[in-house]
Formats: sequence, structure tokens, C-alpha cells
Amino acid sequence: GGVASGPFRTFALVVLPVLLFIGIATFIRVVQVQRESIVYITGLNRIRHFMAEGAPAARRFLVLPIYDDQVALYRSIGTGMTVKPPRYQVLYLVVQTQGMVGVVTAAVAAAIVGLLVAPAGDVTAWLAAALTFVAVAIALFAYWQRSLRALQASIRSEFPTPPEEYGAPF
Repeated sequence: GGVASGPFRTFALVVLPVLLFIGIATFIRVVQVQRESIVYITGLNRIRHFMAEGAPAARRFLVLPIYDDQVALYRSIGTGMTVKPPRYQVLYLVVQTQGMVGVVTAAVAAAIVGLLVAPAGDVTAWLAAALTFVAVAIALFAYWQRSLRALQASIRSEFPTPPEEYGAPF
């Protein structure tokens, strides 16, 4: 008996794969939205840079970055608006929407595997679930980072942040 058998297990093994699909699809879509946002943010930063060059007196009214590199992206809308790139990259990734969806999706995958392996014993099921969680989380985060690197490689920075402005207040 128990959770690993009977109607609950059957129900869970029907519902959880649907949730896994929703999680993976949501993760991919949120990564796509982030890619789109990076393009828009870069464009807006370039427009602000053009305005700052064309009308230097207006520069003091521009509160968002006028540069288009990685440093400027972290200071832009939708990124948490940090003064510098995050020191703890993994923590920064986990608390973004993609990271949260990725962690939940990995947990759903782990639950499926745990339920499938449960007849082999609790220790085996927990171990298989833990390994699945780690593998799925790594795979999702690797996809996300590879996707962002590919986009960033295709966008050449025209106006990098001057070193004296790294960490400067808004």
C-alpha cells in the first residue's frame, strides 16, 4: 500500500507529466521573453545614448543606462536594476522567473521518477528523484545560459559602460 501504489500513484502519474510539460513549455517561453527583453533594453539604451550625445543637457534627466553592454543590462528595467552584475550568479539565476520555474519543473520531474521507481524501495526512489532533480535543473539552466550567450554574441556593444561608471549610483 501507501502513496507509491494504488489510485493516488495512478492519478499522480497521469497529472504530473502534464505539469512537467507545462513547466518545460513555460520555462522555454520565459527564456524567449528574456531574450526579447534584452533586445528591447539594448535598443532603448542606444536611443538614450543618442539623446545624451545630441542633447548633453538632457543627460541628467535620463535615469536609466545610456550604454549597451552587460553592465548596463543589469542596471535596466526587468533585471533587478543592480548597480553591478551579481556576485553570486547562481543565486541571481534562481530568483528570476526562469529560475523559479526551472526549480519547480525539476521538482515535478523528480516526483515522477520517484513515483515510477518507488516499487524498488524508498531509498532507491529518493535517490532517483534527487538525481533527476539535479539533472533536470542543470539541463534547464544550461539551455537558458546557452540561449542567452548565443543572443549576446549576436549583439555587438556599440557604447560600453566606461570603467569609472561601474558601480556608480543611478
